Formats: sequence, structure tokens, C-alpha cells
Amino acid sequence: MTNDFSCFFLIPHFLGQISMHIPMNALFFTRNLPLSVMRYCRMFTLYTCMRNPKQPIEIKLRMNIKFYLKNHPFLNTFKELIANFAPPMKQNYLLTLIMCLLLSSSLWAQDARKLVADFDKKGSVKAANRFFDYLDQEQFTDERIQFATNTPTDSLRKEVWYWAGEWFNDTQEYGLARQYALRALPLYRHDNAAKGDCLNLLAIIGVRLADFPAAAQYATRCVRIYKKLRDPDQTSSALNTLAGINLAANHPRQAEKHILQALRYASRANNRPRQAVINGMASEIYYKLGNYQRSLQYAQKAYVIDSLLGNEGKMAVRLTMQGAALGGMKRDDEAVAAYQKAIPTLRSVGNIHSLGIALNQMGFILLRQKQEQAAVEAFREASGIFSKMGDLYNGCTARKGLYEAYWNLNPDSARHELERFNALRDSLYSTSTAKALARYEAEFGNDQLREEVSAGKNAHLRDLLISAAVLLLLIGLFLWVQHRRTRAHRAQLRQLFRELHRLESLSAPAAAETVVNPELTAHSSAADAEKGSATPIPSSQTTPSPDSVQPSVESSPADMADTLCRQVIEVVRSGMAKGEVSVTAVASKLNMGEQTFRRRFVCETGQQPKMFITAIQMDLAARLLLQDSSRPVAEVARECGFDEASAFSHAFKKAYACSPTQYRQSASPA
Repeated sequence: MTNDFSCFFLIPHFLGQISMHIPMNALFFTRNLPLSVMRYCRMFTLYTCMRNPKQPIEIKLRMNIKFYLKNHPFLNTFKELIANFAPPMKQNYLLTLIMCLLLSSSLWAQDARKLVADFDKKGSVKAANRFFDYLDQEQFTDERIQFATNTPTDSLRKEVWYWAGEWFNDTQEYGLARQYALRALPLYRHDNAAKGDCLNLLAIIGVRLADFPAAAQYATRCVRIYKKLRDPDQTSSALNTLAGINLAANHPRQAEKHILQALRYASRANNRPRQAVINGMASEIYYKLGNYQRSLQYAQKAYVIDSLLGNEGKMAVRLTMQGAALGGMKRDDEAVAAYQKAIPTLRSVGNIHSLGIALNQMGFILLRQKQEQAAVEAFREASGIFSKMGDLYNGCTARKGLYEAYWNLNPDSARHELERFNALRDSLYSTSTAKALARYEAEFGNDQLREEVSAGKNAHLRDLLISAAVLLLLIGLFLWVQHRRTRAHRAQLRQLFRELHRLESLSAPAAAETVVNPELTAHSSAADAEKGSATPIPSSQTTPSPDSVQPSVESSPADMADTLCRQVIEVVRSGMAKGEVSVTAVASKLNMGEQTFRRRFVCETGQQPKMFITAIQMDLAARLLLQDSSRPVAEVARECGFDEASAFSHAFKKAYACSPTQYRQSASPA
């Protein structure tokens, strides 16, 4: 037996065959050893099979085990120890024994599948807590979940089965994930956030398994629940899932509507990781619509957010999206560089699904660059990934790429791939699938229409409330202004009342000597004639003229104002009985034009003529009301120069803040 380890080809062959049926995450057997023997065997067996399709399987497996022994630090340590202490002929036997022990330890290690199966068998709190302890150790849950001993069985099953679905979805074992999520769903008896999470999980699994009708059903129910709960973060997540379903089902326009709603809800929730995911979905949707510039912008936004969060795996996914957009813009060299930068990271983090998508996209760009052989390798690896995952949609894309890549290299292989592509396409886009999607899209459209109608009603109600508030504010402002104006009017009238009383007190001794009323002047002239007066009163003195109104040169401005005011008082009082109390009538009796009278009165007194006349009327009205309580208000109104009692009452109330009757009653003794 030689030292090139050629005798070990049976062991990796056995391990490789087993590893194809055991999930990768079940092969972690210790924190210190990041990958088990079987994972290395699987990885390098697949790799060498794709790189060298014609090479015999035994040679590939022998190469893989030699590569593994050279690169695994744990086995290298044992190899050095064995080389130092064991004879050369026994070294291979000891290494074989070590590998078998590693295989045994990995198979017997506790993993999620065993823990869930143990819970299914026992249904105990202890079994449930062991499962959640494992998830906590793997840092899969945000915090440790533990149950009390008296927790109901249904509650245990609901939580364990839901989280089992989440775990198997994360490990890309979508069949098991759907099985456990479906078992958990009936245990959610109320439309709450937990039920929405379960429905969203089932929708995501449906997309992965290309079961679009079921995925659309679950996503639609999920959106309803989260909108009902007014949870913008989870609503954005459900809308993002629904957008992904429509994108996978080749309905990009419907997907665009959902993703734009999701972006609005995500912005409202201010959840940065969620915003990165939704921006990534928006990039894929606009790529499908052919808007490559906008697709690149959304991919770059998602990349920036993920880089700030330090998420290298997601950054690699965003790079593939940028590559797709750059490829759509015919910037092929930049696109291939983005893919080549992203693919190693996707391999290292174990994101097999995104790796397959990236290989598909890069393969088509390589075809455009006439690199058919490199494109075949990319498509074949992607096809193998999607075949094992059961992803019909992306598997169909990989088969189409293989057909196009083989067209110039090997026409027979091209025809074979075309047949497989047609078979996958027919199973993917069946008539029943299209009808089911249309039904759920119509149902969601009705929900959206109802939501828009409700939003319209709310907006209309809001507009009405705002209009009513503005109207009330304007009315209040108007009333306030009127109140201020009324108060100012009353204050001005009170000032004028005091001025009237002052003028009356000054003019009382000379009242008999000053004649202003034309009728009184004529009567006195006739009496003087009968007595034989030698100096009759000139006719010019029958009514005040501008010259008579003007005081002497020696008069002061105050005397000039008092003289003018006394003349206006006499004219107004003499004309009240006839209703001749307007500014025009007063100016005419003073032998002035109306505008001349206004200017002169304002200049000398600082008051408006109309306000002064009103003060004279209201002062007389108050006196008449108090002189004779039996006199009707209408008669007082006529004596004060008002034709209608209503106009008099309005003017009186504006001046005294009460009606004439109330004024009379308040002034009468109790």
C-alpha cells in the first residue's frame, strides 16, 4: 500500500453517496470543526464532476480525499502525529480509522432534525426546550425560548413546529419546512402576528418550491392580517413576499405594485434590514421590467444598507443584482467582475440558492461574450443546485441556458437540454397555476381597491374636518374682529358723549343769543319788525354761511373746533324731527359741499362727521328714554331721526350694548 492514500477511494465514495441524502447543516459535529468530512466530500466531488465530466468517478473521489487530507487542519494534525509515531505501513490504516470516527461522531451528533423528531415522539416540555436550546446555540433565535412545565401541548407543538419550519427553510430543506409549517398553521386560532409569520413562511416556501398558487394564497392572507394589525414592518415583509411570487410567476407589473407598497411600509417602519431586502426585490422586479438603470439603483441602495450592517452574505447577493443590472445595460465586463466577486462569498457562507441564481445570470452574460464553455460550466452547476433543491423555476432557467450554450458546442446535448427545458416549463406554467394566480391576484386587487376606497373616504373626512376647523377659525376671527370694532365704537361714542356734555355746558349761557335754526331766525325777525326795529337782521344770517362758521382771526384752534361742533349740534337737533341728519343734509345747511365739510370737520376735530352725528342722536335717545318711561320706543326713534324702530334699536344696542327697553329698565329704580 502506497503513501498517496489511493486506498481510501472507497471511503469517500461511500461518504459522498450518503452525503447526497443528508442535509449539510446536519453534518456540523463540533464548534471547533466548522465542516464535517461528508461536506468536504460532497463539495469537491460535485466540483470535480462538473469540471471534468469525462473523468472516472474513482479518480475524482481519490483526488477529493487527498485534497481533504491536505487542507483539513484537524486531520493534518493527526497526520503529523501518525507520521511521527506510527510505522509507514500503518499510517493509512490509522487515518482510515480517524475518518470513520469523525463520520460516526457527525452522524450521532445532536441536530435539529433529531430534536424535532424526538419532540414529535414524546411531545414533552423537556424535548421542546432541548430543541430551542439548540437553536439558541446556533444563534438562530434572537433570544432563548424556554417553556414552563405546565405549558399546554398545543402551545408547545405550535412553537416547535413553526420554528422547525423556519430552521428547515433556512437550511433550504423546503419539503420539511412546509411539512412543519402546515402542521403549525391550524394551531393559530386567531388572526395575530404569530399566524401572519406562519403564513408568510409558507408563502416563501411556496415560492422556493415553485408552488405559486399556494404561495399567493398564503401571502394574501398574511397581508390582510398585518394590515389589520397596523404593523408596517410585517406588512412590508408580506408585500415583499407577494411581489416575489408575482415576479416568479412572470407577472412583473403586479410585482411592481406590491413592491412599491412594501417600500412605503418599510420606510414607515424604519427597519434597515427589511429595507435592504425590499430594495433587493425592487431591483429584481425592475430588471424583469427592463428598467436596468432603476434596477441598478435599488441594488446599490440595498448593498449600502447591508454594508453598514456588516452582512457579507447579503452584500454578495446585492453584488449579483448589480451584475444583472449591468448586464442588462450591456456593461458586460463590469457585470462579470461583480459576479466573480460575489460567487466565492456565496460559496463560503453556504447560500446555495443565491449561488445558483448568480451562476445562471453570469452564464447568460458569458454566452453573450461568446464564452460558451465557461457558460456551460456555470449553467450545469446551477442546474445541479436547483435540481437538488426542487426549484423548478430557476432550474428551468438553467436548462434553457444549457441548451443555448451547447448549441455551438454539441448539438446533440443541446437537443437533450431543450427537451428537459420544455418539460420543466410545462410543469411550471400549467393552466391551473395561471388561473389560480389570476384568482388570488383578483382577490388581492379587491382588497387593495377596498383599501383605496377606505383611504379615499378617510381623506375626504379629513378634508371635511380640516375645512370645518378652518371655517370655525375664520368665524371666530371674524367675531373677534367685530367685537374689537364694537368695543372701539362704543369707546369712541363715550368720548363724544363727554364732548357733547362739555359743549352744552359752555354754550348754555349764550344759547339765547346764538340762532342757527332758520325758522327761529325768521320768527325773531318778524317780531323785531313789528316793534319797529331800526336794524333788522340781514337775510344772510338766516342760515349759517361759511363766513359765519369761520371764527375770528384771534380764535384758537380749540375755539374753532368748538364753534364748528356747536353749529353741527344745532343743525342735527333741528333736523332730527324731519329725518335730515345725514352728512349731506348737515353740510347743506352749513352752506358747504359734503367733501369740504368732511375735510374741515376731520381737520378741526379729529372725528368723522357721521360718528359725531350718531353720538348726538344716541345721547338724545338716552335722555328721552329716561325722561318718560311710557313713551314708545318707535316715537323716540322718530324724534332721533330714525325712520324705522329696528334701525334705531340696532344703532342703540351698538352704542350702549343693550336694547332701548333694557336700557330703560336698567336705569329705572328698583
